[in-house]
Amino acid sequence: PAATVVAARLHGASLEYLALGAALLVLQPPTGEPLLVGDNQPFPQGEELRLAAHRAEPGSPERAAL
Repeated sequence: PAATVVAARLHGASLEYLALGAALLVLQPPTGEPLLVGDNQPFPQGEELRLAAHRAEPGSPERAAL
């Protein structure tokens, strides 16, 4: 949300980084642990994000299964 956008802008983040941060907020792990945006650590959800993007592609078998 707004705090994430402001924090990312303070760090001079690109639009792609803002989009990634928003996607990570949406894909928070079920444990409810907050995701730190802008801490320069690798995102642990990277593989899940890639899989989610693949599932969203038209014609992918994962999307057809939904």
